[in-house]
Amino acid sequence: MIWKKVRLYKRFELDIWGRRILGLMGKTKIGKLFNSWDMERIELKRMRKMRYIYRIDLDKPARRRKRQKWWFVRRRLSRLFYLTLSYSQFRKLAYVASKKEGSWESSFIMLVENRVLGMLYRMQVNLNVFELRWFVLLGKVFVNNRRVTYYNAPVHYFEIMTFTEKTSYFLRSNIIERFKSRSMYFGIPKYMFVSYKHMFAFVFKEPKRSHLVFPIKAIDVYRSADYY
Repeated sequence: MIWKKVRLYKRFELDIWGRRILGLMGKTKIGKLFNSWDMERIELKRMRKMRYIYRIDLDKPARRRKRQKWWFVRRRLSRLFYLTLSYSQFRKLAYVASKKEGSWESSFIMLVENRVLGMLYRMQVNLNVFELRWFVLLGKVFVNNRRVTYYNAPVHYFEIMTFTEKTSYFLRSNIIERFKSRSMYFGIPKYMFVSYKHMFAFVFKEPKRSHLVFPIKAIDVYRSADYY
């Protein structure tokens, strides 16, 4: 039995204790198979220890574009553009616009656009909404000779928006330089009158959707107000 066991183990290149015999490794078919298994096992252990595995011979997989819900994208765009208005405030303004006479769309645009922050943006005093917000909070804006420190305060028809003397001088020189460098990105809307010489502005007629310019054209007012 011992001799048969030794012969059997020798065939599988093992000694009587079950260990590999170094002198006979890889000489038989079974030994070669054991060698290939050992090499695969060693490679697998090495790969498991590696944190990252880089392969340059693999092709880049084709990207699958996620299907976008455009009604959500338009709603989100309006929220990002009118940064100081929340969704609940949009719905509140839509409800107020529905109670007014005339076109709901024009009334809603009037309530959204005819605010202190919106008028400053349309005047192109500064195209950074965050800086305009601090500009109002510091008390540099007047509406009908009344200091305004709330950036969402409504501005009614023919209410004149002005600035302090130092602020007017600084804004006028800044706008002249921007005109010279051709960095005025859009024109003044047709529903608003602006004088850069005396630095004042007012709204004289009802705004329409066609009057709105950069970048409002991509925004759906119905989606922003949850009107589907």
